[in-house]
Amino acid sequence: MRSITRQQWAIGFIFIALIIYYLEGILINPFAIWNASPLLISYLLVSKSIEQNSKPIFIGFVLFTFISLTLSLLGHFAWHFDWQQTKTGSSTSAILFIFIPAYAIILGGVGYVLGLFIGKLKFINKPDIE
Repeated sequence: MRSITRQQWAIGFIFIALIIYYLEGILINPFAIWNASPLLISYLLVSKSIEQNSKPIFIGFVLFTFISLTLSLLGHFAWHFDWQQTKTGSSTSAILFIFIPAYAIILGGVGYVLGLFIGKLKFINKPDIE
């Protein structure tokens, strides 16, 4: 089975970043890079796992990416579609764009550490990706 290259991961993450940018609904957004930071960290993690040929790092990457993207996308969908007045219910609702990436990175980091731990337990005496 052929593995996915860094360039293919980059294209996927850029596509998701564009979706997040669109869901924010703001043409010129100074927080666009900050809101895409979980994607950048995911790309760095997958690059590290490819470079080091490491299953535990890849498992950590998967958990980080799943948790951080789920949280980030749910927050952006809630803003875009105004679920329970997320967008229109408060004059300070845009603060969501400051805190969602921070929460996504922190909780994704917990998932990454958990993935590393699981990967090291599961593959303790087995060779890395071949």
